[in-house]
Amino acid sequence: MAHHLGGWLSVFTNEATFEETFRTTAPVGTGLRVVVYLRGQTRLRIADLPAITIEAPALLVGFTERELERDQSVPSGQPLSSVHVRVDPDHARASLGSITAAMARRSPERGFVFEGRAADATVQAVASQILAAAGPAGQPLYQAAKALELLAIVFAAEAPDEPAGATRALTIVDHGRVEAASALILERLDAVPDFEAVARRVGLKPAKLNRGFRIAYGMTPYAFLQERRLQAAYRMLASREATVGEVAQSVGYTAPHFATLFRRRFGMPPSALAAARTASI
Repeated sequence: MAHHLGGWLSVFTNEATFEETFRTTAPVGTGLRVVVYLRGQTRLRIADLPAITIEAPALLVGFTERELERDQSVPSGQPLSSVHVRVDPDHARASLGSITAAMARRSPERGFVFEGRAADATVQAVASQILAAAGPAGQPLYQAAKALELLAIVFAAEAPDEPAGATRALTIVDHGRVEAASALILERLDAVPDFEAVARRVGLKPAKLNRGFRIAYGMTPYAFLQERRLQAAYRMLASREATVGEVAQSVGYTAPHFATLFRRRFGMPPSALAAARTASI
């Protein structure tokens, strides 16, 4: 299902199971493209790049100013769910100039770049919300808002506060330090830790801790904590006999603030999830 939103932003969703092996050679169009694979597996070759096998959950990001050859296949009998967000090249250059320029610099001879990595929990959640709003009736305005949110999350690592030319890789040691920091941050969901103190405990400077979280998790340490809080709250509301107020307190929020964040994250008020749990008992 495709929606062209505002002329410069397009959202395409796919949710299907193919009875026979599916193959397409339709070219990849121009522009900035973010693709999230939520379920399934696909094999993809673009232009002269080596063919790759993509297994969900996965994120593919690309930018090109010319159409590219594509050869893509999906095995038979396997469900495939994906969300595709595209920004036309002119708008990408005008509104996301630093990002598109940085991507183009990574492959100056080819004039295009495609990068793949695992999709973290936040990327998967927003893509799932876009997919849930698809269909003939659709919710194009909601999809547009979520598509912009997805772009913001994916390209957070390219924000201006990143040092020019900084590497996006973590050493094995630093990756271990980031993991240790994440464990410290999650020790208490009902309290916000002193992130500078956390950084010192794991042997990192605050700026490097922030950068490490963006690389490892696609978000800042505070956003990481908020995401895990909301995920925990969702599980509690779905499976335990607890009130919205009790759940909010257990993850460190007042009930009104929790309701706002929960609705923004999951597209429904927490009371609706609690009511659905009660109705199913």
